Amino acid sequence: MTSEVTVFPYLEELSLTRCPVLRNAPSRFPSLRELWISECQGLSSIGVPTSLQVLEIHYCGSLTSIPISKGLPSLRELRIRYCDGLSGLPDLHYCPSLQYLSVGYCGKLKSLTTGLRFLDCLEKLKLGPFWEELDTFPDFQVPSQQLVSLELNGWPKLKSVPQPIIHFTSVEELTIRDFNGVEDLPEWLGNLTSVRKLHVLDCENVKYLPSLKAMRGLTKLETLRIARCPLLEEWPKISHVPNIDCKLQTDCLVMMVTLYEDWEKLNLVRIANGSDPRRSTPS
Repeated sequence: MTSEVTVFPYLEELSLTRCPVLRNAPSRFPSLRELWISECQGLSSIGVPTSLQVLEIHYCGSLTSIPISKGLPSLRELRIRYCDGLSGLPDLHYCPSLQYLSVGYCGKLKSLTTGLRFLDCLEKLKLGPFWEELDTFPDFQVPSQQLVSLELNGWPKLKSVPQPIIHFTSVEELTIRDFNGVEDLPEWLGNLTSVRKLHVLDCENVKYLPSLKAMRGLTKLETLRIARCPLLEEWPKISHVPNIDCKLQTDCLVMMVTLYEDWEKLNLVRIANGSDPRRSTPS
């Protein structure tokens, strides 16, 4: 029987970028802590050293699965983006130290692993978009005690923002992006009383914020960012927010100036015309 050969026993960081003929990523690096793989479109399988703390995989269209069955007890950050061949996620039950998880722009992904509920250390979560034919956001359950940052990216068939986030009462920064099938933001957003920063981005058909009562229920809200939401004009509901960053249509500016109540409490207002260039590609 041939024994496995250990390569570069002291290597801690490895980056593989634009290797079109690479089919398999080796795993025999016993000290490897950080692994970045990007734009390796021929890559069909990878080995994942158990010593990893950071794993990033971007633009690997032939990759169908990520084996973590043996567990990654030290993994703190996992980012999987733009992997169109990926049809399922690994069981993250085996990643008890995970603090940051980002999964999105995976066109075949229809569901999320149930292992999310075991991530007791998770602090930052970015999800979506996924399979564009889904008309509801995949169910996801994560422990809410430590989660402070949540970003959800939608797609056209979604008609609502996923309601499970109502339970994430520890979230301090919430981003809602690309929910183009949504016309009004849900009333229950007012229950997220820990939110300090709220970003509503690229929601082309959103017309309505939650009610004035719900918006005033966000008592810790310090910063509101609205960009590329051309139909959203409910400025009286945000007159209590001290920091406002809005990409407005020009004719909305006068309305906002007229309706803003507490100018003496305003710390920052940044306003740009709605013709601003599109955002850079999300990470």
